[in-house]
Amino acid sequence: KYAEQTNTPEQIKTTLLTLTPEEKAWVKQHPTIRVGNKPDWPPFDFIQDDKAMGPGIDYVRLIAQKAGLHVSFVQGPWEELWERFKVRNIDMLHSIYKTKEREAYALYTDPFQSTAIAMAGRKESGIEDTQDLKGKRLALLKGYGTTEVLLKKFPDSIPIMVNNLHEGLSAVSFGEADAVIDTIGSMSYVVIQQTLTNLAIKRIEIDEQSSNGYMHFVTTKDKPLLHSILQKGIASLSPEEHARIRSKWVLQME
Repeated sequence: KYAEQTNTPEQIKTTLLTLTPEEKAWVKQHPTIRVGNKPDWPPFDFIQDDKAMGPGIDYVRLIAQKAGLHVSFVQGPWEELWERFKVRNIDMLHSIYKTKEREAYALYTDPFQSTAIAMAGRKESGIEDTQDLKGKRLALLKGYGTTEVLLKKFPDSIPIMVNNLHEGLSAVSFGEADAVIDTIGSMSYVVIQQTLTNLAIKRIEIDEQSSNGYMHFVTTKDKPLLHSILQKGIASLSPEEHARIRSKWVLQME
């Protein structure tokens, strides 16, 4: 299972970013950035005890520190956060897959982390691969980037729309759906957390850009300077800084 370590590694000295005069001026004029925080996508992005949690959150905080920025997390369900982002009420989102629909509104950084895509089904269902999804009920997460792809990829499956991964996995466990597709990390976390012992999770390959597991930062298109600052932040990350964040969120196979 995933667990946040209480004995975090010794702090590694963080190197501040070298910003252009224009970027420095932008930071001075916009000292606090508004960043979306989903409540229900552990371990990557979630809320616990009213606090933003997850590796994506840690990356945001680290790069903001490097840039001299403060962060205000805007908490809410994904569909609400995306609508607020589209009208530029939120400056930035993190842990985002790339899709054509989103590119119309967002400037993408290079990816800062990746994860494998997997499918969960009941152990006795006979669903072994995506080829077995024809005519089956596929739980899809409302508004998620993978959902856009999966609707096109599996037109012969029966879509069952759910609000979040917890709901999707519960639907499969209780026979209201036959399968759900998301990241292996998120599904493993929820299955263990909710003790859904009748589910099996299997890694799958989907040859689509938005399902390749790469996660990005995105800014609204009216903030190219924030985008360039974040891009510099990602490029500046050392192996030690990556390791420090990833070591906090460890998958313990049971």
